[in-house]
Amino acid sequence: MDNNTIIELFEELKKQVGILGRKIDDSRNADVSNDAERILSEIARSQAKLSAKFTDMECRFAERKQSATDRLPLLRHIHTIDIKSSKIVAVMLGGALAIVIELWIILSLYDRCAALLDNDLKYRYVRMNGGIDDKGLCDLEDVFAASDDGRNRKALRRRIERYETAVRESVERIHRAADEKRRADALQKEAETLREGN
Repeated sequence: MDNNTIIELFEELKKQVGILGRKIDDSRNADVSNDAERILSEIARSQAKLSAKFTDMECRFAERKQSATDRLPLLRHIHTIDIKSSKIVAVMLGGALAIVIELWIILSLYDRCAALLDNDLKYRYVRMNGGIDDKGLCDLEDVFAASDDGRNRKALRRRIERYETAVRESVERIHRAADEKRRADALQKEAETLREGN
């Protein structure tokens, strides 16, 4: 309902109550029973008027609501790509071509990296063995050519890593021994100089 119509109804109700109040004051001196009947009938008439106005307002409100919903346009979101324009087609084809070229480059780089990793492993194997002959080279190539989900390569890599770890540890031991020998020699010389000084 509209606020103005509600305010109007309350104003009308206020006027009716005021009129009834005045009539009650005027009729106090008159016959109480006649006045009571008359007041009750006026109240009934006021109620009938107010209920008629309320139903009228409800009907008008429903009509306004219906007309407002009828006036609202139905929104439809439709997205289309118009391929009639040659610019759009050129951009789409260019983008697709760029993606295909990038995928080809990535795959070729992946293959190259895999080949470099295999060559590194072969070099480390040859270095581990201190050289290789023709038969050993054929066996090594067979390990890399076999399609066993890389199990032989993994086993070969583990062997090489164990060997390299052992070599690294032995070199560290040799360096430590050499450092200790140098320290011992330095302490020996210092001890001799102290003996000679006494």
